[in-house]
Amino acid sequence: MKRIFSILGLTLLLAIITSNAFAQTAPPPPPPPNPGNSSPGPVGGSAALEGGLALLVLMAASYGAIKYIKKEAPTESEIN
Repeated sequence: MKRIFSILGLTLLLAIITSNAFAQTAPPPPPPPNPGNSSPGPVGGSAALEGGLALLVLMAASYGAIKYIKKEAPTESEIN
């Protein structure tokens, strides 16, 4: 249970630190009108997908960092 909270906490910390990297400062300009093509195509789906993928990457990085830290930490028998 403690591992889950530490993974979630580290994920949240990484998400806060990197939130500026994923945020757009200005929305992109609208595309020029195209009278020959009436279908606008998918709208909004790619942004949700990018957000979900970013969260998965952050959680994987958090999990890997915690595994690395636990591997490098001395065990109780080494301390005593």
